Amino acid sequence: MANGSDTARPRMSRRRLTTTTAAGVGSGVAATAIAACAVGGRSDAGAGQPGQAGAPALKSGVTLLMMQNGTQPEGEKKLQVFKLFEQKHPGIKAELDNTGNPDKVQAMTAGGTPPDVFWFPPSLFLQYYRRGFFVDLSALMRRDKYDLSDFAEKGLAQFEWEKKQIAMPKDCPSRGMFFNLALFQEQGVAPPPTNYTDQSWTWDRFLDAAQKLTRDKGGVTQFGLNSGTGYRQWSPWVHGNGGELLNKDATECTLHEPPAVEALQFLQDLRVRHRVWVQQADIQQGATFQLGRNAITEAAPPQVGTFQREITGFEWDVTHTPRGRSGKFSASGGGVGQGISSGSKNQEEAWALLKHVMSPEALMIEIVQDRLNLTARKSLANSKEYLETGRAPRNIKVFVDGLAALRPDPQATNWGEVEAAMTKELAPLWTGEKSAREVANAVKRAIDPLLQQAEAKRRL
Repeated sequence: MANGSDTARPRMSRRRLTTTTAAGVGSGVAATAIAACAVGGRSDAGAGQPGQAGAPALKSGVTLLMMQNGTQPEGEKKLQVFKLFEQKHPGIKAELDNTGNPDKVQAMTAGGTPPDVFWFPPSLFLQYYRRGFFVDLSALMRRDKYDLSDFAEKGLAQFEWEKKQIAMPKDCPSRGMFFNLALFQEQGVAPPPTNYTDQSWTWDRFLDAAQKLTRDKGGVTQFGLNSGTGYRQWSPWVHGNGGELLNKDATECTLHEPPAVEALQFLQDLRVRHRVWVQQADIQQGATFQLGRNAITEAAPPQVGTFQREITGFEWDVTHTPRGRSGKFSASGGGVGQGISSGSKNQEEAWALLKHVMSPEALMIEIVQDRLNLTARKSLANSKEYLETGRAPRNIKVFVDGLAALRPDPQATNWGEVEAAMTKELAPLWTGEKSAREVANAVKRAIDPLLQQAEAKRRL
């Protein structure tokens, strides 16, 4: 996954969790277009039962392959979910490839052996849609009267196009900032607010805290901030200051406008001028959040489970990105989508599997129990099982509240090229070689031609 992804997590080994057969993979494989098709579907309860109008009986003796790009815990949880599915549908077997990255999905699709159900990042949704990768779920949902009211609206919107629900959100997290409460208390610094209603969490307050928490402790350096430099890390600072990457039509870059430039300059100053932002060399020397040497670290909800397993020596919690001078709070994120391949030979059965893995019962096992992410189902995101475990972070609800401030990624048929061009032109910002204004103008020159070649949309 890209640097800014909500699922940029430690990978499991290449060993499959179950035995599956897949085509070989090469970097940057160009998948052939597959004719899109729309099939019917039904609700998971009673799926394929005789007499159910419009829903043919499910075939027996079918083996379905689902591909996802998950962590070891996610893969293990999904296998538990599959066992329940197979109990409900004795004639159908579900197999998992937990190493199904985008290159692999495209390679198998190009080879004519696509997975039946697969994960994908929002950045590839529009490209996949225009290349005919998906079954249109709208027809299935209409036939089955499938209820979408429990899903986060912004999560659904990421995978909707031309008034059709093409895929479903597996999760819908907003990103935030974990903080070491013990370090704040040790330095006598007021901890960040843990909700979006407290307007005091500003750039100025953040900088003051980061400076006080960056220091030399007997030769061991401690830093105020750890963050990546991907789109999802820097965009909330731009949006929170009233800036935008794109205009409303997503046809032109607007990063060169004053609010965006001011935000980028503030970020550069954190790294180069104030030196509160940990560098890679320091991280390699152990300056990590888990070891108590970063006061604040930017991350997504999947880190909750990791931190719960790895942190034992101090109390920690979570907040959100501070608001900019425009007075707004903003969050990035959005999770990943799940779709059915238009090339699947078992689309009805794949629909039954997709509905099962999106069910409250399955998501409780796969996500909520161990807080492996923030589920896209609002009822589970607000459940006591997710919010009230008695373990850190005690204010995990900040991720749920952050959905109101969530700005999902823009989407374009060539978003990969756009993001790569931005990353290249932003590199001198992080080193201090160029000013924010110079960098913003360079980004605009690089991506305006790409946007004009693409079909794109700015998600608000």
